[in-house]
Amino acid sequence: GVGAALAVTDDEPADTAGPSTSTPPPDRPPDGGGPGGPFDRDRDRRVPPRGGGAVPPPPFPCVRPDAVGAPVPAASAPRGERFRPPPGWVWHADTSGFRVSVPATWHYSRDGAVACFQDPATGRTFSVAEGGATDPLARLKALRDAAARAGALPGYDEVRLAAGGGGAEWESRWSAPHDVRLHARQQVAGTPVGSARWTLGWITDDRDWAAAAADWTTVRTSFRPPP
Repeated sequence: GVGAALAVTDDEPADTAGPSTSTPPPDRPPDGGGPGGPFDRDRDRRVPPRGGGAVPPPPFPCVRPDAVGAPVPAASAPRGERFRPPPGWVWHADTSGFRVSVPATWHYSRDGAVACFQDPATGRTFSVAEGGATDPLARLKALRDAAARAGALPGYDEVRLAAGGGGAEWESRWSAPHDVRLHARQQVAGTPVGSARWTLGWITDDRDWAAAAADWTTVRTSFRPPP
């Protein structure tokens, strides 16, 4: 996998929207944290974040305060598939041609051409986007730099931007509206064959990152690109 052989790059985005910091916020639930997900569901989201100013745009697709859509449509496993999803998980066969296993309670929606899967309870989000045949690391650098230019990464902290295993991974933290710290990865996988055309996204509240790791491993392991 990508994580097994990473060669970390030493460049930084040309223009981030805030100072970089490797220190996480104080050990307290962020505004709106907890079982309801990373945003306060009773708060009027039209109110600008504390300190005033415009609400920054999301840095990439599927970053939403609430789960939209309907529970994920279930499908049969791919022919000859050996992977067995955990109890309470289902296979999803997407109109884009890929298959993946996700919890049955998650919601499915589209953000443009991107498939979004989100847990309405925690806000954990998995996304799948077709990225074409461009170099994986160059693709993720371009995504990062575009988000920085758009002012979508305030308080940006780059954990890694690395290539390896035929793919690449970008992991970062940033400050979303209302003092929410989000943590995400965008990964272009080298395996199985055909995966390099796809960018897989994983987004959680920063405090939920470690607890959500098992879910990420399961969805990542189950992802099957079109045959």
